[in-house]
Amino acid sequence: MLLRALRYSFAVVAATIAVGLAALAAEQFGLENGYFMIPLAAVMVVALSSGRGPALLTAALSGVGTTWAVMAPRLQLMLESRTDKAVCLMYVVLAAAMAHIGASAHESYTRVQAARVEADQALVRLRDLQSVTETALEDRPLPELLQELLARVARIFRADTAMVLLLDQDRESLVVAAAVGIPRSAWRSIRLSQGAGLAGQVFVSRRAWRAEELSEEEHRALDASSESRSAVGVPLLVEGRVLGVLDLGTSENRRFSDEDVALLELTAVRIARAVERVRLHEAADARARQQAAIAELGQRAIGGEPIASLMREVATAVAAALRVDLVSVLELASGGQELIRRAFVGGEMPIDPISAGVETQAGYALRHRGPVVVEDFREESRFQGAPCIQQMQIISSMCVTITGATQPFGVLGVYSRTKRIFNEDDVHFLEAVANVLSEAVRNHGAIAMAREAERQMERLYQEAMEAVRIREEFMSIASHELRTPLTPLSLQVGSLQRTLRNDPGRLSPERMLEKVDVVARQVARLHRLVGDLLDLSLLTAGNMKLRREEVDLASAARDAAHRFQEMLSRAGCELHLSVSGPAKGWWDRTRIDQVLTHLLSNAIKYGAGAPIDLLVEGDESAVRIVVRDRGIGIPVEQQTRIFGRFERAVSEHHYGGFGLGLWIVKQILDALGGTITVQSAPQQGSTFTVELPRRSTGTDAAAA
Repeated sequence: MLLRALRYSFAVVAATIAVGLAALAAEQFGLENGYFMIPLAAVMVVALSSGRGPALLTAALSGVGTTWAVMAPRLQLMLESRTDKAVCLMYVVLAAAMAHIGASAHESYTRVQAARVEADQALVRLRDLQSVTETALEDRPLPELLQELLARVARIFRADTAMVLLLDQDRESLVVAAAVGIPRSAWRSIRLSQGAGLAGQVFVSRRAWRAEELSEEEHRALDASSESRSAVGVPLLVEGRVLGVLDLGTSENRRFSDEDVALLELTAVRIARAVERVRLHEAADARARQQAAIAELGQRAIGGEPIASLMREVATAVAAALRVDLVSVLELASGGQELIRRAFVGGEMPIDPISAGVETQAGYALRHRGPVVVEDFREESRFQGAPCIQQMQIISSMCVTITGATQPFGVLGVYSRTKRIFNEDDVHFLEAVANVLSEAVRNHGAIAMAREAERQMERLYQEAMEAVRIREEFMSIASHELRTPLTPLSLQVGSLQRTLRNDPGRLSPERMLEKVDVVARQVARLHRLVGDLLDLSLLTAGNMKLRREEVDLASAARDAAHRFQEMLSRAGCELHLSVSGPAKGWWDRTRIDQVLTHLLSNAIKYGAGAPIDLLVEGDESAVRIVVRDRGIGIPVEQQTRIFGRFERAVSEHHYGGFGLGLWIVKQILDALGGTITVQSAPQQGSTFTVELPRRSTGTDAAAA
């Protein structure tokens, strides 16, 4: 109204000034009918600045005033000439046209300004919504995150109070999760039933509610500040589920616009998603803590921790993971009529036993062998709470059975003094913990066996790894050893082929014999290597056959000594053979020859250039073979290992062979019921002693 009065006042002033200027111009310059240009200009100015109505007023006043002050006869509103009448008529038309044009321009400008203001406001709202979204995505604890979001929301909507009310664990009441503008001591006690007050109506109806003036009843329902006069509430919705309510209040009567409500609903969606995201993270963290607790308890159980100590650990871990007030581990007494507490967390442990009958929750769980969940003992009809339940003011609880070897061992229970809805994850966690206790109870005596099995597995693993290492080493040695005789053999045969083709006359019998000797030696070496591999295959598969007959060990020793003469000569060794006493027994002739061959081969290989002793002696029950060299010797720590498969006391790079000889000797002697020992020291030579019973104490079946 004031703005309108100012516009029309401006129109009057503009008309007055226009009349004065027109009169002055007519008197000073003697304009002929041009004096109406000044009123027309005034009309345009007023139309552009104030609109159509003030412009028409200016046109009328300035037209009348100019006619009265300028046109003849002056100071009279009379028009004598037709020209003056035409001028006045033209002025009226032009003034009306200019008023319309100017007013239209004014209205267009006003609309543009309004649109710009609306755009600026929309941009501000978008920025505000973006700031809320960014805050909602921050990784913070829920109370701290909600507090920051409410501070921003209150600032954006110029509200004096702001609250987020969420559905409580009992699924029946709304409680304040965070608030600004209200003392903490006040909002922490707010609890609204669904449908009570503005927030309750918003929650039930799932739509926004506005209250331009709160009643005293609504004040009491909200327990809000007495300064609040208006409020608006919107639901926190996620995928069709109502999580709670966002409530704003002002200390003055105020009507929240539709745009405010729409923006507030968008803001509520961001807050609801933030609440859901944080809750999902908290649920995931809770599950991780529960799984870690189960793993830790399982490790303790496997580690053989005493049952009593494990029960205390279980009670402590469950109380921390489920965040309950009390945890109890109950054991079924020998008579089966009572349950005795073995562990308790949450206060002083009651000493009175609990009935194992179906009238108590624990007894009910024992009989039904499944989880028993109580949301509210005050409404429970399946059984009565034990006296201690009433004394401790327990509202919600959950019990699961701990099974034993042949019968239930007891009950694991958790208790809350406030109403609590235990979800499926909570039940599964408690059952998993009870299973840990059950396994510990059932398998407590088997822990030692489990440890032994673990040690056996570790040993087998180490043996397997060692076998892999030995195999790889053997493959490397085998490829080298088999290639060693083949190379000179191939060279000699190739040389003979070239000579016989090109110039047979150059090859003398002596030269031919020399080359054939080389070939024969390499073939013999290759034959021994292949024989060792064949023996390895037979012994590993358990397919070695013994053909027992009467064997003269002295004769076998002489044959071996004769067979090794050439090798002894090349190695620079002198063999001293000594036979004393009877040397006949019931053995396998071929295997005895293998034993002598391997022992003499080793003596020549590691004792080259020094004498070798071969002694055969016997008594009434056994015959002994002693092979003594004066070579490099064997360290004491290696003397047991050398009888293993692929084992050797020296590097394969300096001495050839598969490392099978002594292993084959021991396998043959084991089959014949004999033994082999070694005495040696580094650089002092080695003495191998074989003892064979004349009548075998071994079994051919074992050998096979």
